[in-house]
Amino acid sequence: MNESRNEHFSKMIRTAIEPIGVQELKKDLWHQAQVKLPQAGISVSVFDWVLATLVVILSFFVPEAFLVLLAHL
Repeated sequence: MNESRNEHFSKMIRTAIEPIGVQELKKDLWHQAQVKLPQAGISVSVFDWVLATLVVILSFFVPEAFLVLLAHL
């Protein structure tokens, strides 16, 4: 009885849902994907440059501060 129920259910599904078929895309999507992908390379913000400059200046004036910064890394 269980198999006949499964067969009946599968026939109902086949009749209710028509096959989609093979559909081709109207245009190539690779160009749109490339635009959204991040570009290769390193981008450094202005804040990072300012912070690095402050660390270098501080290490020249107070050499112990450089060791303290290294200890916190």
